[in-house]
Amino acid sequence: MKLVALSLLAFISTSTLSAQNLKKKFSMGFGFEYGVVNGDSEYKDFLKNFYGFNVRASVKAGPGFVTLGSGANFFPIKHDFEFDSPEGVLNIPVKLGYKIVLKPFFIHPEGGLSFYKGVTYNEVEDKTKFINYRGFNYAGTAGLNLGALELGVRYQSIFNVKNDTDESFKNNKLNGLSVVVNFNF
Repeated sequence: MKLVALSLLAFISTSTLSAQNLKKKFSMGFGFEYGVVNGDSEYKDFLKNFYGFNVRASVKAGPGFVTLGSGANFFPIKHDFEFDSPEGVLNIPVKLGYKIVLKPFFIHPEGGLSFYKGVTYNEVEDKTKFINYRGFNYAGTAGLNLGALELGVRYQSIFNVKNDTDESFKNNKLNGLSVVVNFNF
């Protein structure tokens, strides 16, 4: 873990990073987030706090930037399940958004699709099931633009969830509130 942190610090300190500003026509970025499951979600009872990363490309359009991003968020399970697989839900969003920079602040609404693999325990059949979910994902981030570094708060939600094996999960909603740290270059 120390090696990863030192590598990231070396990359940031030696790279030519710049703030996402209105003169720039294209930029790339990556970030990290840590958050909590919240809202009226059934998932709040059995999922722990989540963490993840994101990557994105931004193109100048009008007064802001059109963004295309993806990443991964991992939601560990609170309870002890016994199976030979990572315990939790892996979410992979693909989102399109529009970022508005109001120096030194920014607002970034996004929407898209989420694909995730979940684990559920069926009490009637007394067995653990692995289910592939998909649904609409929307998110909103607001924060502070500090040069190449962005600090923000993101609310995100996945709803109208569909899965391959169990219709009882058809309309579940997974909500999360997270702190994000992004880097632009």
